[in-house]
Amino acid sequence: MKWVTAWIAAWTILLLSSTGLSQEDNEEAEVEIVSQLDGWLANCEALTSFDLLLTEETFELTPSGQSKEAICKRRMIADFVSRRFLFVGSRVFETGNSTDTPMTVNTYYHAFCYDPSKDPSAWQRDLPRRPQKLVPKDMWKSLGSSEFYDIRYIGLLPELRTYSSDGTFEESFRTMFNFGKTIWERNATSAVTEICVDVPVKGVEGFLTRCAIVYDLENFVPLKRTTTMVHTKWIRDVSKESYVWEEFNGVRLPVQVHGEKSKAEKIDGKNVSFVAQYDYRLDWRSVNQGFPSGIEASPQTLQDTEKLLQMLEPAQSP
Repeated sequence: MKWVTAWIAAWTILLLSSTGLSQEDNEEAEVEIVSQLDGWLANCEALTSFDLLLTEETFELTPSGQSKEAICKRRMIADFVSRRFLFVGSRVFETGNSTDTPMTVNTYYHAFCYDPSKDPSAWQRDLPRRPQKLVPKDMWKSLGSSEFYDIRYIGLLPELRTYSSDGTFEESFRTMFNFGKTIWERNATSAVTEICVDVPVKGVEGFLTRCAIVYDLENFVPLKRTTTMVHTKWIRDVSKESYVWEEFNGVRLPVQVHGEKSKAEKIDGKNVSFVAQYDYRLDWRSVNQGFPSGIEASPQTLQDTEKLLQMLEPAQSP
């Protein structure tokens, strides 16, 4: 690929200035890193269709005693070849404090569909309202404005991410490891390595953001990801994620994700730090088998409230 060649050229200068190794040694290191990343990208792009039920649980307890819990279920069905997409999701939020006051519970449902062979526009529905036709736009922009997440970003970026507006995952992947960033390795063994990406913070000398990815050299997938703010006088973790992967039809896909992210609450004029946690469970019902028969990505499907709710329950899903 042309962009692989560009990576090698760009990293030569970065690694020579940061490691002090000879140019020949750096060239070997660069080729190895690019090869590893190319394997990761190839695994992501091998996913052409899927039917997935994703359950997300989040929890945080603030220093002031405010408790927040949420359970989100998302059924995501996608076929990148035929460009058909169907999504239904639910969120249940519980908020309260550390006293005996009852928790406040809020529930929200959302659905989305797109099938260009039948309609150039996407449709969405916020239950219990009726389905609404969206203004005609590019498919990827429609997906990007919905809650239909791009699972391929797991491990590349923290938390769940929507589809890029141009629909090119390779471009987004390349941007993560692109020019102006210092890419290097540490703690390498025969089984895993740790790929670090340093991004200077503009306008602040001696301050950068570091993404460190523990990478499985055999399966070409990330095992852990840590984002850290690095200053000349201190280091602070911003977020952490760990991943469990399984193989489905020749594609390595995440089945469990555990994450933590640093947050802050202002108390008496001072920011007090705390950690929020989240877990994802991914139930892959089909992989690379096309769009499931018996299900349509149509506004008629969005109108069927009972069917939408059943899709969120694995035992009753069609």
